[in-house]
Amino acid sequence: MKVLDALRGIIRRNMAKLAKSLDKASGGRITPDMVTWVSVAAHLPIALLIAYGKLELAGILMIIFGLFDVLDGELARYKKIASPRGMMLDASTDRVKETLIYSGVAYYLSQGAYYSWAWVPMLALGSTLTVTYIKAKGEVAYAINHKPDDHHKVNRLYNEGLVPFEIRILIIIVGMFAGQVLFASAIVAILGTISIFERIRFIGDRV
Repeated sequence: MKVLDALRGIIRRNMAKLAKSLDKASGGRITPDMVTWVSVAAHLPIALLIAYGKLELAGILMIIFGLFDVLDGELARYKKIASPRGMMLDASTDRVKETLIYSGVAYYLSQGAYYSWAWVPMLALGSTLTVTYIKAKGEVAYAINHKPDDHHKVNRLYNEGLVPFEIRILIIIVGMFAGQVLFASAIVAILGTISIFERIRFIGDRV
């Protein structure tokens, strides 16, 4: 995870610079919410590209608009308007994007030689939604028991597991470029299911 943390740091530093430039270029008119919703809207055509087999183009767009997940937060911090509402919106829209992506993969598989395996990306989606649900309920339990005054600290809790959001998306993107989205979906489904039990055990011992 040290490699992942280092990569996150590099991306965040560059997105922080971009956020500053974007705010100045727009005269402060672009808000973090705008960035978030542009990313969500972009995932509609991405899902269609996946569904109809344009996997490499979809992968490229996922990389570009995936960076928006960092940009909106860095813009909020630069403008000093980061809030629990913003974190809720960011987390919720991430689930919308994952739903679109895995639905596109399921449709793509249903139209080809692996049509009988179209349930695999839906299993992957189910495991990822469950993992994030467990994290959210754990944060609620922690807030009830400890009454924290730092919402950022709460948001950073309970990220344990083999496939956090960034890794899940990376696996799917690699699968698209390799033409192995079924295999990639199966990896996410398996590791996501393991992560469910990891988080239940970890959070249950700490809330």
